[in-house]
Amino acid sequence: MNVRTALAGAAAAAAVVAAGVVTAGPAAAADTGAQATYTVWATDVNVRENPNDRATCDNNPSPANCPVIAGKLQPNEPFEAVCQNQGQVVGGNEWWVLAERGGLLGWIAGHYVDHPADKLPDVPECGM
Repeated sequence: MNVRTALAGAAAAAAVVAAGVVTAGPAAAADTGAQATYTVWATDVNVRENPNDRATCDNNPSPANCPVIAGKLQPNEPFEAVCQNQGQVVGGNEWWVLAERGGLLGWIAGHYVDHPADKLPDVPECGM
């Protein structure tokens, strides 16, 4: 299953919960796939994708494999970290984060995430 298929399934489940079909208590909230929220420390951080070859982009994120800039993130704009994968090293960090903010979904180099660890501790690896 690819990353985006899994994400679409999680989004559908979240929509069911939001519609009130499921009563959410503390245990149910943990089961909805709540994602960690982060910000970036740099200005105009590229959010990358490759609509023509999502598998290559998802499996090894890099500017070459994800050449389309879908948007940009700014400091103090929170985004949801969906999952993370290893990709091209940027600033000494090999981890990339699949970031979601509003309708924007794409990869950002982990180097720009405002967190001291290269690999984010509370974000799963994609496909795991």
